[in-house]
Amino acid sequence: MKILIATGIYPPDIGGPATYTVSLAKELTKLGHKVTVITYTDDKRANARGAWRLVTVNRRWPLLLRYRLYQIKVWWYGFQNDCIYAQDSVSAGLPAMVANWFLWKPFVLKVVGDYAWEQGQNKYGVRDDLNAFQHKKYSWKIEMLRWIEKKVARHATKIITPSKYLKGIVEQWEIPSEKISVVYNSYDAAAIVVAKQPDKTEEIIMSVGRLVPWKGLDTLIELMPQILKVRPNAKLVIAGDGPFKKQLEETIAANHLEGKVILRGRLAHEQLLEELSRASVFVLNSSYEGLSHQILEAQALKIPCAVSSVGGNPEVIENEKTGLLFEYNKETIKDSILKLLDNPDYAKSLANEAYRNLEKFNFEKMIKETVKVLESTLK
Repeated sequence: MKILIATGIYPPDIGGPATYTVSLAKELTKLGHKVTVITYTDDKRANARGAWRLVTVNRRWPLLLRYRLYQIKVWWYGFQNDCIYAQDSVSAGLPAMVANWFLWKPFVLKVVGDYAWEQGQNKYGVRDDLNAFQHKKYSWKIEMLRWIEKKVARHATKIITPSKYLKGIVEQWEIPSEKISVVYNSYDAAAIVVAKQPDKTEEIIMSVGRLVPWKGLDTLIELMPQILKVRPNAKLVIAGDGPFKKQLEETIAANHLEGKVILRGRLAHEQLLEELSRASVFVLNSSYEGLSHQILEAQALKIPCAVSSVGGNPEVIENEKTGLLFEYNKETIKDSILKLLDNPDYAKSLANEAYRNLEKFNFEKMIKETVKVLESTLK
């Protein structure tokens, strides 16, 4: 099978889709498939060139021009492949869909979130959660983005989502259920093996993610004065970058938490795993998650997890068995963090059970199920 993978980001970009694309291309190539990857990049010397063809579009070009170039390249290389696998609905999915109008190739779309909602949260003042967002009308800009992602999804031959929760969201776009396959995310087990796990001399509460409003990082910072009253050696470490950085810095300063809350910025994957391995608790306080790679990596490192009971999180964490699920409010967040810090044996038992239950997020299983979906479009 010849597969064209269309993605918005690729190493040296940091993020789940970039890591996933390289892992997928590598494994598909090992299985004997011919793979071409097309991506936007700031660097023509993009990392992770493997036994697959890598095609790039300069991200510095103006938006409409780079979309057009991306579309032309998908069209050109699409002729040489059996199917197209787009990694998102807009930056890769939209130009891939337009190119495919002329190709009529099987078109598989991976939906890892609601692009219109995310842009609404980041740029246009949307404060509704993702579930409420599905049933309301907003400004023309948001509605245009919503129309685009639905149009791309309807054009797709098959859709892959990383959680049952996201499958339910996509079904609300009037997409037939039988067109959508749930393929759970996985984690890089080889990277976990080489990650350093030193003795923990500090009580590090760690969170990882893009610095965006729905990650709830401002709330974690605001909770630190209360946590420090009980656990004075605690420190909050946040890894990631994004548009909400300035607001988080202001929240740290307003609460006089310099030295107790550390913004580590964007970290290379190996460095991120080293930082994560030092944590006493991993906390994810988002109001939305599709299915978090970071929870899986924390579980693989045997770090006790406390996460919000939203989106795909309950598909990864079983409350009081493999971690703690909390409601999205300050009191329950604080209580969950302190419960793990105050009871290390209990926290360790949750982490060990989570590690034993990682099999359904096995990397080989993810690849096998993805290939099955791709192959089904050729029949």
